[in-house]
Amino acid sequence: KVYEGARDFKSMMEFADENIVPTCDALENIDLCDEETAAKIEEMKKTPLYLLNLEAYSLDIQLKQTELTFKQQLAIGEEAAVRYFLMLDVIKSRDADYDPEDDDDSEWGETEADDSEDEPEADVEEPAVDLDEPDADSEEPVVASDEITMDDPEAAPAAMPALPRVKGEL
Repeated sequence: KVYEGARDFKSMMEFADENIVPTCDALENIDLCDEETAAKIEEMKKTPLYLLNLEAYSLDIQLKQTELTFKQQLAIGEEAAVRYFLMLDVIKSRDADYDPEDDDDSEWGETEADDSEDEPEADVEEPAVDLDEPDADSEEPVVASDEITMDDPEAAPAAMPALPRVKGEL
């Protein structure tokens, strides 16, 4: 609770007497602790002093390492933030129309004029040769084969050029 009363001694003492209550601690007020905390305090009181000092030292090192790691991660985050805002400035300077608020996860550089996929292309010519029909001038129809061997290059499908034979082992 925050004291917002008068700044005289009597007013502050009245506030302290009414609002400040003792809390759990290992020295005087163990009876104010919850059962779990009281059990931990009793266990620590039975532990030899040198082991308590050793554990306290170990915890101190862990806290300092955690603080160092936190500061390193904070520095990395700050560096990334600075780099991000610099990049935004460069983007803004190079593309006057760029607005990060309008970014809809599309690639940068795309404009609405590029979105012509829905519009049909005008004057598209049909191919002169129907690929589904066999060539009328051809004497033999071309037969597609999944099985291609290197033993007889002449047996390769007509659509595939003959491969030169290589001497020796591959």
